[in-house]
Amino acid sequence: DTSDDANGPDLTIPEVRLQIARAGRMLGMHYMQDGSGWRMVRLFELPMPPDVRVGLVAQCPIGPGAEVCFASLEIEHRTIGNIRAGG
Repeated sequence: DTSDDANGPDLTIPEVRLQIARAGRMLGMHYMQDGSGWRMVRLFELPMPPDVRVGLVAQCPIGPGAEVCFASLEIEHRTIGNIRAGG
């Protein structure tokens, strides 16, 4: 009964910020480049327990591969106003 909205460009910039926000069973994923504001990449529902573990992974499903460096990771327990808009 819930759609899975997934849209996003192929990024060719050297740095990007990623945000994942959770509201109950809903997850919103957003990216930001150069401080230009959060842009939604995906909004979907995922059945999960109240407490979850998180981590990072990178993939390159086609081509010769990619070099990835995770510069930092922050985990916050806070509320955002609009899961579609990020923040």
